[in-house]
Amino acid sequence: MEDELEPDQKVIKKDIVVDGVDFDKITKDLKTARIISPAYAGNKSELTAILLYTYQTFQFGYQGREDIAKQLEEISIQEMTHLEWLGQMLIRLGVAPIYTHFPPIPANFFTTRFVPYNSNQIMMIKLDLQGEKQAISDYERMIEILNNEPVKKVIQEIVKQEKHHVEILTKILEDLEAEHK
Repeated sequence: MEDELEPDQKVIKKDIVVDGVDFDKITKDLKTARIISPAYAGNKSELTAILLYTYQTFQFGYQGREDIAKQLEEISIQEMTHLEWLGQMLIRLGVAPIYTHFPPIPANFFTTRFVPYNSNQIMMIKLDLQGEKQAISDYERMIEILNNEPVKKVIQEIVKQEKHHVEILTKILEDLEAEHK
């Protein structure tokens, strides 16, 4: 399977903004694409996080916790931004950002079985915290091996935002546990 994009597959957004990064300076680099692609649509990816937080937004809303539902919705939207950044970088790195573990290889397609469905409020937030901490660890490992500076800067920004998610989720969990004592 060829790793390169066909000319008609190159859809590049020009208004992507990450402080200090010019996305247009990211050029073909298949090694970097392979390093970051699992974060795009693997089993523990931004796509999984988006679907999980959206599901949980519905669950918390249905259970009368609009306050928590709103916070999870906002995290989901930020995860969508991460997915967009990763997808736009993959295009520039030379691969089509299809929903597989290693784009553009049409195997190991993303599946919703990766989403851990639960309706227990405390368990949902514990799963979220576990996922965010794993994402931070995975991204930090990427940063250590990346040689592509613009991509590294984007991943560093994602880590910063994921750490903020941990702070939000930790507070939610503390409040939920206090309510259930």
